[in-house]
Order: sequence, then structure tokens, then C-alpha cells
Amino acid sequence: IIGIAKTGSGKTAAFVIPALLHCLNQIKLGIQEPYVLVLSPTRELAMQIGDVVHRFEKATLSGDTGIEMRIATIIGGMPRREQIEQCKKNPHIIIAVPGRLMDFIYNKIVDLSHISYLVIDEADRMLEMNFEQNIKDIVRLVQKNRQTLMWSATWPKEVRLLASDFLTDQVTVVIG
Repeated sequence: IIGIAKTGSGKTAAFVIPALLHCLNQIKLGIQEPYVLVLSPTRELAMQIGDVVHRFEKATLSGDTGIEMRIATIIGGMPRREQIEQCKKNPHIIIAVPGRLMDFIYNKIVDLSHISYLVIDEADRMLEMNFEQNIKDIVRLVQKNRQTLMWSATWPKEVRLLASDFLTDQVTVVIG
């Protein structure tokens, strides 16, 4: 899915709720974690996404299933040790900034081979911040057979080209 949506349009909920349901299904099937990877251009946005995941997870899953999602947030500017500890707990969901995630991949702290739900949030900003190569490297490490959701506030040529590199049979949704 390609989603074009302005800030405040509810796009985070639009990918978090299906991500939680995807995790629940994967857990029931006994598939090895992690299942979901959300890429964010900034530490602040990654932390906001983590807050939304926790809010929806508590509202939707914990009471009915007794399952609590394990989440790892991998971002720069925060202590690595705490983030490494989160990764050692086999998180269901990883929320990451591409630069720090590449560091964790290089140092064999995370394995993305089981990721079957990939979100690239604010793709236009990631390209502005020169994360294109990191995104391509990360996409090569996740499952080929995956759901991919790419979100952007604008739809410039560069974002369309990036989308064409790793999206097939895409559906574009414009919000607002």
C-alpha cells in the first residue's frame, strides 16, 4: 500500500492496528519473531509511533488475548545498551531509524529475516535525509513475501521511483 497522508490524518493508526493483528496471527502460527518493522526518519517520530503501538495494543490485544507485544525501539541519541536488551527479548515489533538499525544489523544484534510486515513511514523525509541506500539494504534483508506499507506526505518522483523498486501490485490511498 502506498499512503499519501498529511500529518495528523491518522496514518499511524492505519498501519499500527493491522500490524498488531498481523503479530497476533503470527504468534498463533508459532512463527519466529520479529514480524513487523517500522522505519521512521527521526528518533522523535519513532518514539511517537512506539507510544501509539502501546496505546492500541493495550486497547485491543492485552485484554482479549493475554498477549503483550514486545517492542524494540532502535534509535540514535539514546543508550544502545537498553536497545540491545530490547532486541534480545525477541521483539514482535521493531521501530527503527535506518542509520541505527544498519548499525545493529552490521553488529548482528538484529535479524530481519522473519519480518513479514514492513512500514516505511515518511518516505519523502527519509529521502531528504539521504536514507535511500539504507532503505534498499534493509528491504533486501526482510522476507520477499511480505506486506509493505509506504507512507508519505508528498509524492515526488524520487519517492515513486523508490516505491517501484520494492512494491508490487500496489494500491495507492490518498488521505486528506
